[in-house]
Amino acid sequence: MSLFDPAIRFSAILILVLIAFMAQRDLLPSRSRVFLQLACVSVIGSLLDFTPDYIATQSWITRLAGLVSAFDLPLIWLFIMTLFSRAVRVGPIAALIGISYSLPKLTSHIGRSFDLSLPIWHAALIANIFGLIILIHIVTRLLLDRRDDMLNRRRRSRLQFAVALVLFSAGSTLANYLVPLDALPTARGALVWMGTLYAFVHLIHIPEDALLFSATRAASPPPEDRLPDALRRRMVVLEAEMTQRKPYLEAGLSIGDLANRLGISETQLRETIGDGLGHDNFSSFINSYRIADIKRALRDPDQAHLPILTIALDHGFSSLSPFNRAFKTHVGVTPSTFRKKPSAG
Repeated sequence: MSLFDPAIRFSAILILVLIAFMAQRDLLPSRSRVFLQLACVSVIGSLLDFTPDYIATQSWITRLAGLVSAFDLPLIWLFIMTLFSRAVRVGPIAALIGISYSLPKLTSHIGRSFDLSLPIWHAALIANIFGLIILIHIVTRLLLDRRDDMLNRRRRSRLQFAVALVLFSAGSTLANYLVPLDALPTARGALVWMGTLYAFVHLIHIPEDALLFSATRAASPPPEDRLPDALRRRMVVLEAEMTQRKPYLEAGLSIGDLANRLGISETQLRETIGDGLGHDNFSSFINSYRIADIKRALRDPDQAHLPILTIALDHGFSSLSPFNRAFKTHVGVTPSTFRKKPSAG
């Protein structure tokens, strides 16, 4: 056991350093890359923080490691969310959850390291509760947004990440109850080692476009002459359906509904929208038609008396907030600004 623990612990640290290096070398500058590298540093801190007593480390290393390790799960959270979503905003609720996870751990570590009497009431319990909330949110978002994703490889990656997180969380929970206290640091190190190895292998074998949302993807769909004939035929049929019958005007239209109308499978429709038309997700594709119609409506003098909300609801949006976000994403300005200056777009 005395050789097993250092072997897995320091090999995991090496893997994390390689992941951070790969991100710097292979990924374009993005929030995902920054959060991934910060998460690697924080997890390295976790590995150095809970070492067994027989592994001697300098006190300043342990103190620094404990400080950076307090942010491990929130950073992983931000990395995964920005990896699979083009526009992720850290709102006040998300920030509060992240702080509620990190602050008790940080306070507890400072108190232990410097022998201070700090308010650390049930610090571990509080961190565990908010850590569970973060994990549930990650898995829920990965699975719920998976159906809207048009790239099959990225859809598989969503599922793999979700399964890996559930297994890691379950293993960590079981270890706390089943593993003797003196062997718990080694068990935790083994779990982190397996998680880092999985992430390393996954990031090596999955091409960037199977993970990251490309900012230029929808603006630059692939040339039609390079697409298979069957895909081009489906694109023609899809375009005819969208322009003639306008199913996008229906609120709650799903990819399954549209696939049934076209008489094709959901997989074929995803390929048509993603690979053929260059859209990252089904919502972006549907909203492109809705926004085009709404822009014409906002310019129409005969509809100048209609509230913007009425126009949005008439074109398939269920409420004002998602409509405003979609409109600004596609047009670059808010609907009210566009209506005041019709020539802007």
